[in-house]
Amino acid sequence: MSASAPAGRARRRARGCGHEVGDTLCGWGGRLHGFRQPLWGEPRRSWPQRRALRAGPLTARLTISLRGHDHSPQSRSADLCMFSDERPQHGTGSANLTTRELKEREVPVTTPLVDDDFPGVYQSADRISKSAQKSHLRWTRGRLQLAVLAAAAGIFSVSSKDGTWPEKAATGVALASFTVALLLEIHLLRNKPEDRWYHGRALAESAKTLAWRYMTGAAPFPSDLRMNEARDILYARIQDLVTESLQFLPGISIGTTQLTPRMEQIREQGTEVRKQLYLELRVKDQEVWYTTKANLNERNGRKWRSLLISFEALGAAASISILLDMTVVDIGAAIAAAIAAAGAWLELKQYDNLASAYSLTAIELAFVRAAGENTSASDEAAWSKYVLSAEQAISREHTMWLARRVGMRAIRRNFE
Repeated sequence: MSASAPAGRARRRARGCGHEVGDTLCGWGGRLHGFRQPLWGEPRRSWPQRRALRAGPLTARLTISLRGHDHSPQSRSADLCMFSDERPQHGTGSANLTTRELKEREVPVTTPLVDDDFPGVYQSADRISKSAQKSHLRWTRGRLQLAVLAAAAGIFSVSSKDGTWPEKAATGVALASFTVALLLEIHLLRNKPEDRWYHGRALAESAKTLAWRYMTGAAPFPSDLRMNEARDILYARIQDLVTESLQFLPGISIGTTQLTPRMEQIREQGTEVRKQLYLELRVKDQEVWYTTKANLNERNGRKWRSLLISFEALGAAASISILLDMTVVDIGAAIAAAIAAAGAWLELKQYDNLASAYSLTAIELAFVRAAGENTSASDEAAWSKYVLSAEQAISREHTMWLARRVGMRAIRRNFE
């Protein structure tokens, strides 16, 4: 076999990206070197390069953008050839988009946005916040339940006083319940899932607000700003948010991209179209969300209040039965522990406070939407001022909720 045969095969394979072997960074069909052995004559990648490529198809492009990389169509086409697993589209007028992005552009502009349509930082922070919230509530609920179980087992043990195995078993159950409850309390103090819940939510809402300001052409992303400059500002703002949150959110990642096709799709619309999309997909959507949550918290509050009343009535009946010598088992202490646990759960969930606050926010957003109908989107300054005031109204209650837990940092994040 001649020495030129391997090189010839490599050249034929490299044509998948339209480059010769000496210049190509892509293999057959744009596949990345991080997932196969390099072809004959191709440069080998270092471990950090392979790791960046495995992190996602657009991660490296974001990194290059943050460093001031050229955003010309030729440069973007080369970047997508490097960091995408699909070939660039030629002869379609959209050489800087992959097939997947082109398909996403075909989504009707009025389609409600989902999590994948927002920056990767929002998605990562949202996942961390939801996971930490579930952990905090799960461990707290388990600790309260174990406290009630320990109280009930202790009552049974004291009531027996005969030294038989049921008494010893009840004592063992009480001891085990108190021990596990203690371990759960230590776990909550050491891991602090509550802090990750709050800080993750603060970062996610800040990133979402930035995304909507970018899409609507509000400050600091006016619609007459060049696309490259608007992207640089967006990346810089997101980078500042991530840097500020690193100490509170271990494991936070930037995701695959901070500028999604849907964000660009909405920004590229005309002023009146962007106005109607913002009023419908953002303001009205949040109005419905707050209304739904207000009703849900109101129902949950009534349910738990009814449960507390039932426990208190049961405790009174148990005390009367002891006074009338109707029973020798005093379950009043167990009922008291259950009442205390239910009260602690109500304090944690704050059903009544949230129902009232969310209801007021929903009413305020209805007025905000009405004001938006009378705001001219062609007046750049007036429209930008309206979007900023609407975002403040959307996040005001949430920001106050965060401020009560993580301090004034949350206010600065959401209103910058």
